[in-house]
Amino acid sequence: MLPKSQRLTPTLIAKARRYGQRFENPQFLLMTYKGTPPIKWCIQTPKQVIPKATARNRLRRIISEAIIAVSAQFTTGGYTIIKVKRPLTNLKTQDVTSLLIPLFEKSGLVS
Repeated sequence: MLPKSQRLTPTLIAKARRYGQRFENPQFLLMTYKGTPPIKWCIQTPKQVIPKATARNRLRRIISEAIIAVSAQFTTGGYTIIKVKRPLTNLKTQDVTSLLIPLFEKSGLVS
């Protein structure tokens, strides 16, 4: 799990949704509102996509580990929401990292 200082509050989530840019691939939707560092995150795993709570929680942990693994490469700050679009219950952290890095590059978070 990400530390509390790196997580978005509900008001910042609304701001990122309303004013942020959207980038997506078949597995994830990335909404980012660029601002000053540090970068803050929200990981959303909808119940409609992954019905079981244990699978949703496991995927959240894997995504947060992938973010931590790439965190040294982030160049900008702001608010970012990662929303899961498909069930990824059998993937490992390295697989999720390889899926997220192109989205981060497309959005300009990683150079």
